Amino acid sequence: MNFSSNSFLATIFSNFSQNFFLIFWTIFLTLFWIFLVQKIFPKIWFLDKPEKFWYSRKAVPYPAWIIIPIIFFLIIFLIFPITKPLLWFFLVSIILVITSFVDDRKWLSPIFRLWIQAISAWIIIFSWIWIDEVLNPFWWVLNLTIWWIEIFWHHFYPIADSLLFFWIIWMTNTMNWIDWISWNTSWIAALSWWLLYFLAISPFVSQFDVAQMFLVFAIITTIFFFFDLETPKILMWDSWSMFLWFAIAVFSVFAWWKMATAMIIMWIPIFDAFYTIFRRLKNWKNPLRWDMKHFHHILLEKWFSRRNSVFIYILLSASFWIPTIFLDTEGKFILLIFLCVFMGFLQVFLRRE
Repeated sequence: MNFSSNSFLATIFSNFSQNFFLIFWTIFLTLFWIFLVQKIFPKIWFLDKPEKFWYSRKAVPYPAWIIIPIIFFLIIFLIFPITKPLLWFFLVSIILVITSFVDDRKWLSPIFRLWIQAISAWIIIFSWIWIDEVLNPFWWVLNLTIWWIEIFWHHFYPIADSLLFFWIIWMTNTMNWIDWISWNTSWIAALSWWLLYFLAISPFVSQFDVAQMFLVFAIITTIFFFFDLETPKILMWDSWSMFLWFAIAVFSVFAWWKMATAMIIMWIPIFDAFYTIFRRLKNWKNPLRWDMKHFHHILLEKWFSRRNSVFIYILLSASFWIPTIFLDTEGKFILLIFLCVFMGFLQVFLRRE
């Protein structure tokens, strides 16, 4: 397939023009709801406690993330036909939003949140999505649906469904561990959705219906990013990442070609989570127990500034993003192996005394 940067830019501009009203209403509704949050949340005492985390700024509206699913589903239900997959995703999102909202206000046990995520994942699995095959760098197609068991109305595929369950749970929790620097989550969310959108409209994929959903998420998270900088105007905190990355986990399977891409996009938090769990188990500690020894904590300790830490995080992450649009399965597989080894090197190098 012939491909050039000029033709791809033309595709982007063409897609933007075709989705002009979608873009306009997404921007308008996002800014409108943010305005309401800034006006209403302080009056009902929905504010954070900056002194709890050693911040010297004033309290800001929190948890403002709750308007993200509201805006997304309001727009999606207006422009898309209401289908079974969307309804199930909407139901699961409500469960996650309620759980996250309560957790932000009262704090819930990590085990309880994990159970909610597990129930949500199985609802999605039993309702409408599955992984039927996996491509590998040797071009063998691994069929994951050869063995199945019928449970009520559902054909349960032990290998495929277990892999999907692990994928959703892992992706949902991975980003929760990088939110201590607030705008660290904002920028990676925004850039991730934009990259997935560009990949969706690329000549290699051309899946424009899914691209519209990615475009909505990309616009919303980009606007939120500018309100969540070093001195935030509103605060999303950790639970917004639960919904956003649950969405990425689900849609990356729904659009089957994005799973490897999603792993490359979030290679730092994904592999950092692996090393974190390994480190905690090695030291006989609870792998779910919160600590301040993640990769972004190391950057903060070494370079002292939140801004510098985030910039280094962005530079390391984004250095490998653009190639994902052009790499085939073999190339992505090799890149993932390299990134895993590279993260191990960074973990050892930066932890030296």
